[in-house]
Amino acid sequence: MFQTVNKYTVRLNQSAHLCRSMDFFAYCTKISHEIAIAIDPYIGSKDGGKNVGMGADGTPTTFLDKLAEEIVLKNLHELEANVIVISEEAGIVEITPGAQDIIYLDPLDGTFNAIANIPIYSLSMAYCSEGKLTKGFVSNLATGEIFMAEKGKGATKDGKPIIPSSVSNLRDASCALYINLKDSKLDRFLPIISSVRRTRHLGSSALELAYVAAGSLDAYVDTRNRVRIIDVAAGILLCEEAGGVVSAPHGAPLSLPDSIQTGISLIASNSHLYEKILSLINQKNGEK
Repeated sequence: MFQTVNKYTVRLNQSAHLCRSMDFFAYCTKISHEIAIAIDPYIGSKDGGKNVGMGADGTPTTFLDKLAEEIVLKNLHELEANVIVISEEAGIVEITPGAQDIIYLDPLDGTFNAIANIPIYSLSMAYCSEGKLTKGFVSNLATGEIFMAEKGKGATKDGKPIIPSSVSNLRDASCALYINLKDSKLDRFLPIISSVRRTRHLGSSALELAYVAAGSLDAYVDTRNRVRIIDVAAGILLCEEAGGVVSAPHGAPLSLPDSIQTGISLIASNSHLYEKILSLINQKNGEK
């Protein structure tokens, strides 16, 4: 039996364990420390921001991006991980022939921040088995914050359980907001901008979703159809397992695209604000 992922065919009758000697979260924690140490000399430097090629996602690859990704892939190969990796720069990488499970990897989410020495950039890794996200890991590589989630087992920050905020009034809400400034219907976003207390644009979707899960932000809205599944897969699971709500902007369930060049839009929030934000995003011009 076969399943097609990004036009890549994999066997489904193989066992699927991340690796033979280390569990997913222990591996992610170890590798996040290695990346943080390796990239530190290049943070805020011109060398770190040099373009060294074009990534599989169709965007330029910087030295920092490449360095972080190579560390992850090297470790996975050494661990003989029984997975396929779908990554921002390298695209699809078969770690073990016939592997079934998938790791969605963004080795450095927030590259611009790293180049500019703004301490908001992260490693994002999500484990997918039989088409379902089962584990998610996001680490702020600048501060050492670590967020983890496992399907059906909740979410944590630095080992302690997290839940979304209890904010229920839009006028008290802080919302991470990404909109396409070239959108011909840009005015449709004015209701949400004028309704919430404050908007933020931190430059790392993985971390912003983690902050929604932990209650530091109340909502995340991205309507650009540009964010990739590798950027948000771990953050989606974090939000859901913490008790938040995640969907497409029109309220439909999210699906996992079969290409890292396919952009998606999504909203995430605590359960109290979700319907209100959904209504604001989708209200017609002139409605109140």
